[in-house]
Amino acid sequence: MNRRELGARGEKLAQAQGALREYVGLMQPEDRVALLAFDEAVHELSDFTGEPAALRKAVDMVTAGGNTALGEALAVAVERLEGRPGRRAVVVLSDGIQTRGRRTPEEAGAAAVAAQVSFSTIALGADARRADLRRLAAETGGTFHVAPGPAALAGIYRGIAYALRHEYRLTFRSSGGGEVLRRLSLRLAHDGGAASAERAYLRPDAGLFEGAARLHWWGSFLSAAALAGLVTLGVGRRLSPPPGPTVSLLTRRGTRTLALGPEGVTLGRQGSPTLTLRPSGTGVVAREVGTGTVRLNHGPITGSVRLRDGDVLDVDGSTFVFEEGRPA
Repeated sequence: MNRRELGARGEKLAQAQGALREYVGLMQPEDRVALLAFDEAVHELSDFTGEPAALRKAVDMVTAGGNTALGEALAVAVERLEGRPGRRAVVVLSDGIQTRGRRTPEEAGAAAVAAQVSFSTIALGADARRADLRRLAAETGGTFHVAPGPAALAGIYRGIAYALRHEYRLTFRSSGGGEVLRRLSLRLAHDGGAASAERAYLRPDAGLFEGAARLHWWGSFLSAAALAGLVTLGVGRRLSPPPGPTVSLLTRRGTRTLALGPEGVTLGRQGSPTLTLRPSGTGVVAREVGTGTVRLNHGPITGSVRLRDGDVLDVDGSTFVFEEGRPA
């Protein structure tokens, strides 16, 4: 690397540090912040503290490295946040792809969902893996941002700080028994503006098909995204069905959705495929390929079958929901 390249990298680092110092300056008295840096390894520059001056000193210790242990850094951040009171959030800045670390960003994302930790991700420059960072933010309830260069970071950090400071957490106690598939609607109105949200969810103490005969007509209408609680709304905006067929892994804490694509997907335990889903003509065919356990809509499946929108597959104890999607 020549002197010009070294100088450019140093200038970018200085701009990033300046934006981070400004972010630290937006802390509220009750906030506690820790700072981690990562290259080929993860470095804890500051433990949790409410002192902006201590964090600014830690920011000055950040250096530019050549590798990226993104998954490891995210996993460590989740571990450090587990058990801490209040809103738990990670703000991550990355300008590259995962090149080091024994844990992947996907594993860190799953751990974050389980620990109720959100990732707000910032993709810096052209080399950042924007799709991965966007997915991590969406799956954990955070926000995704793109910074073409370090000069854009200050505004992004201010926006993240504002959003975290103005969040509301609403809780309610659901009654036991009754309908298995339920809908929850929320509408907020303030100063002439309004926002609404709606999602469907499964009663936590019920099996997926317990009391299926009692489902209302809308139970068969809801798509896989709604069954999995993926109806996501901004101000007056709904999430439309994805283009083309998808299959979603359904858990009590969220979903993982895969687009089938022309090659389809294989489901089953790691290293032991049980079921394949392959596009065929105008539909998708599910075919048993292993000795695992497969059930379709709570009933047995033998050989192959053409799937319909909303079909639920239980494969080796994991539940998947098939969605036809909208035309591409």
